[in-house]
Amino acid sequence: MQRFTRDELEAQAVERRTGGLDEAKELWTRVNMCAFIKALCGKLEMTEFGRCMANAFFQIGAHRKWPGEERARVEAATAAVLLASKAVDELPSPQLKVVTETAYAFRYNINVNAVPDKLAEFTAAVVGWEKCMLLALNFDLLVADMQAAFRSVEEAADMMCALLDLSSVPEPRRPHAAANIRKAVVQRAMRELTDSMKTRCILMLAGREIGVAAVARALAASTKQGVVPRGAVPDVSGQPWHAVLGVPEPAVGAFNDEADRMMRAVAASSRQAVPRAK
Repeated sequence: MQRFTRDELEAQAVERRTGGLDEAKELWTRVNMCAFIKALCGKLEMTEFGRCMANAFFQIGAHRKWPGEERARVEAATAAVLLASKAVDELPSPQLKVVTETAYAFRYNINVNAVPDKLAEFTAAVVGWEKCMLLALNFDLLVADMQAAFRSVEEAADMMCALLDLSSVPEPRRPHAAANIRKAVVQRAMRELTDSMKTRCILMLAGREIGVAAVARALAASTKQGVVPRGAVPDVSGQPWHAVLGVPEPAVGAFNDEADRMMRAVAASSRQAVPRAK
């Protein structure tokens, strides 16, 4: 996987010469997106194999708002960063090879669904999948991850904004331009992270309803088919998410309501624990 030094990122930032909110989207969609997620994941300190796999899986489905190929690129970069940077360190050599190749396939084939064989190999290679689900479906860890995410987003946004070249912006406006870009980056990142966390809430509730092992099996099977359950999204590759997971339909509305309530609780506790962005 291609890695970028600070000097390389700085050179790319100089080329962009960006100075306002309109340019923040370009920053997000180009190579700094990959660097930003890499920095974010690194700061989350996900050292346990199970937590890493859970977060990798959920992040692949977290960027559903991105249209077409751009969304696929974000998914690919995210998967590559998470899988190659974290998971491989704790796998034996044969599985290390499969996961590394899968990360490259995600990164360079762009479309996740274009590599079903690799997905199947990847799923087969991941050991301790039920452990990963147990960790992902733990509410205390969800709260801790959200609090860590708040800190990480702030720190990574500072890192990215430090690389900007604002020489094309009149000097009196530079602090305002930098603040606007930082605010846009933080808001976008928190929207995506909140979506991912809500998915974990939904899956946690599903685990209570039908058992964590059953959810883990359903997720593993759907991953082999390129299907990514996405929480409250009403349709996943032609199938309702609750059908993919085997959740009884009458429970679906209650799950969404309960997940919203839990997200409000998590966000409130996170805001108390972490200073707000200025």
